[in-house]
Amino acid sequence: MVGDRDGGQLADEVEDVGDRGAHARRLGVAADAVAVTRAGPVDAALTDLADLLARSSSESRASRFLTGTSRTPGPRFVRRLLDVPGGGALLARVGGEAVGHAMWAPVPGRETDEGPAVEVALLVRDDHHRRGVGARLLDELGAWLLEVGVLRVRVTTLASNAGVLALVRRDAPDASIVRDGPELTFTLDLHRVVARRSH
Repeated sequence: MVGDRDGGQLADEVEDVGDRGAHARRLGVAADAVAVTRAGPVDAALTDLADLLARSSSESRASRFLTGTSRTPGPRFVRRLLDVPGGGALLARVGGEAVGHAMWAPVPGRETDEGPAVEVALLVRDDHHRRGVGARLLDELGAWLLEVGVLRVRVTTLASNAGVLALVRRDAPDASIVRDGPELTFTLDLHRVVARRSH
């Protein structure tokens, strides 16, 4: 289902941009080289996340936070990315360095008969794009959400974000889509996503 009056055209655009992301060369990192842990606002995690954000490109930061700004977030904002009321955060490390961050948080007013709906977000450092870090974060995030009873997940991204669109197209081709200017919001059935990723 596409929640947009130009639904057919929008779905075609998602497919076209997703193709570009799916065809990008995958460099690969050994699965056991990526350590993913649940993270809270403790000193080590705060330092690691601040370093990850500082070493990410301005384009990646602007795409992640949908703010139109390329500024590196300050300490208070970094803390908010790890201290998530009703939700949680993950850090991915390779060789002891933080190279990825994921978080989830309840969507206000979106409690349904199927349980809570949550929004998820992901950032991978530029030099670790297409190396499997995002996939590991998503797998751990999916397991965590199922553990706490979440069935519906919302993802908001820029329409130009080929990497996210490729993931949605591959793992959640039946997701609903709503467009708001340059942003796309997908609502995913988590059980279906996890089932597809396990094959």
